[in-house]
Amino acid sequence: EEDPAAGSGHVRSQAVAKVTLNDCLACSGCVTSAETVLITQQSTKQFLTQLEKGSHEVVVSVSPAVRASFAAHYGLTSLETFRRLSAALQRLGCTQVFDCGLGSDLSLIEAAAEFQHRFSAAAREGRRQHLPVVSSSCPGWVCYAEKREGWVLPHLSTVKSSQQVMGTLVHRLSAAAGRSRPFHAAIMPCFDKKLEASRPDFAVAGNPEAREVDCVLSGAEVVGMLADKGLDLADAPASFGDVAADAMDVDGTDTITERSATRTVANVGSSLGGVELSNVDDAQASMRVPSGGAGGYCEYVFRCAARDLFGVHFDDGAPLPWKAVRGSADMRELTLVVDGETKLAFAAAHGFRNIQNVLRKMKSGRCKYDYVELMACPGACLNGGGQVRPEGAAAAKERLALVQAAYSDPAGGVTVGWPS
Repeated sequence: EEDPAAGSGHVRSQAVAKVTLNDCLACSGCVTSAETVLITQQSTKQFLTQLEKGSHEVVVSVSPAVRASFAAHYGLTSLETFRRLSAALQRLGCTQVFDCGLGSDLSLIEAAAEFQHRFSAAAREGRRQHLPVVSSSCPGWVCYAEKREGWVLPHLSTVKSSQQVMGTLVHRLSAAAGRSRPFHAAIMPCFDKKLEASRPDFAVAGNPEAREVDCVLSGAEVVGMLADKGLDLADAPASFGDVAADAMDVDGTDTITERSATRTVANVGSSLGGVELSNVDDAQASMRVPSGGAGGYCEYVFRCAARDLFGVHFDDGAPLPWKAVRGSADMRELTLVVDGETKLAFAAAHGFRNIQNVLRKMKSGRCKYDYVELMACPGACLNGGGQVRPEGAAAAKERLALVQAAYSDPAGGVTVGWPS
């Protein structure tokens, strides 16, 4: 650019602007399309650098939605995917690989308890000041609410997402077991999960500069990283034992592989400090995931509230009476009717068009819901912006159907555990 003050022919040098994740508006403009914005955090480069350094144990937690995306991409079951992904990551040098099982369970339990507390308080006081309770597990939605719709913040759930619960568990259990602070990476279906992990709210206790989740990688980023290392889950060993046995070089070097091959069996299990963190049983024969592809918040909170507040029990795993609004799978309602009276009114709104419709009703006082699950992506987390994508719109629809099937198919070793 010419500098007018210096006269014609003089070029003004341009400083390189660095944008941190805390500056992001979650608008899906730059972070998700990998345009020319310099982001120095939360990258595969950072992840691999930590593995190369070997100064910290690297612990990885994997989202069930990503597991399903990988299963659809590679033509595997969800269980096979988790086994092979674990083996591949351990081959790169990761100490332990968990699914977000316990983190998801604890997040759901706390969400249910929080709702019942707020709902009961509203009933006692005879006013709905902070109803509906609005889910806060989607960082894209939370970022939008904080920067554009501040009035709605008192309605947001205060419960951590499963990603951040896992971050807390990994660090606290490592400390309790006398282990040094690990480098904790999470593989998630959404780029906005990077924003969530970088928030000051989630600093490690006693260390404000460190985060409970040090690095978030999207599923698509991990597939690319594995491909760069010559690893393909479709042909990967099904267990870490197979990895240690063959001790093959990764990307022409054996430093990482030699280090990973010397890991003890205790270090590659699914527990930390004696606490089971994965929803994988001892024989790795089954997994449990919440229903719905959005973390199961709406369904779990509804079932618990129906049981605890009104004595209504739904059969374990039986479908709930969802009703699509105007035929949309991304805007659905769920009601509990007892003796002809509506006791609970829940909704799930996915995608910003539906989110804005709900917010307009809330702002105008016309919202009848007691709890709302809001997700920025249409199709929720199973269709997150960081999932592995095929080319073409038609192919994308087919892929999403495969992801949904892999997420909930009992043939993949998946079962659903609901409150009884």
